[in-house]
Amino acid sequence: MVKLVSIIMPCFNNEQHIAEAIGSCLKQTHQNVEIIVVNDGSTDNSKTVIESLSKTDNRIKLFSQNNSGSCAARNTGLNHATGDYIMFLDADDYININTIEAAVKELATCDIVSYNANLVDVNGKILGKKSFKPRYKNLSVSWMEYAPLNGCVIFNRNLASHQWNQQFDAIDEFDYYVRLALSAPKHSYLNKTYFSYRQHESVYRKSNKILPYGEQLSKAFENYLSSNEYKKSAVEDIRLRAYNNFIIDEFNLPLNKMKISKSCYIFFLLQMKKKTTLKKILFDLFR
Repeated sequence: MVKLVSIIMPCFNNEQHIAEAIGSCLKQTHQNVEIIVVNDGSTDNSKTVIESLSKTDNRIKLFSQNNSGSCAARNTGLNHATGDYIMFLDADDYININTIEAAVKELATCDIVSYNANLVDVNGKILGKKSFKPRYKNLSVSWMEYAPLNGCVIFNRNLASHQWNQQFDAIDEFDYYVRLALSAPKHSYLNKTYFSYRQHESVYRKSNKILPYGEQLSKAFENYLSSNEYKKSAVEDIRLRAYNNFIIDEFNLPLNKMKISKSCYIFFLLQMKKKTTLKKILFDLFR
């Protein structure tokens, strides 16, 4: 039996690129797909474009909602997905013609498949490449250091109980895929480029309307620490170090400025590259 793949695509004001994104899904060599497009309160002609396309191919399923953000839109898509496998694709990106076929072959023996991406400009011109080859044997550690992009991951439906956390609008992919990796027994990485990510601006300039960056990261990390999947892991020190590097090195966020619990703060301090004395730790914690 040919496996069905659900491609979930949130859309907010993407009339310029939505047809190309949907078209790349319809042209797949693996034809058994459903494209679940969630119109998240678009104010341009996105909905009209999607409706027009859906009349030509019944694999396109349109759902509309008031503007609630991409995380909420993806959760809406998950609630309507019926496929054996799930992937998320943003409405201004696109996948290669054989992406689904290659991933489905791998998913016969694993839970998650990931691969590399082209970085393209607004016109589709290739600007560079992104490799998502895991740096560690443990996938969650690798993705905690360098999370994949939507469109670079396809996973088994049995992991679809994970919902996107709508509080984490600035670290949505980081949080979701780390949680996904924590609960996935087996992963396969394809060292090929099957996806194109349209680069409008720096990937770090995401919206940050709900909580500050540092607070979102620290809250996500505390969630990981309390999860059953995390407690079962045998690589806690590596993961803590990886997360610490992500925050300290990438964003230069001082620990004493972040709203995190004392226990979480101690974890961070103990994993810092520079030596920190017990006196300094206690001073920072209780001043």
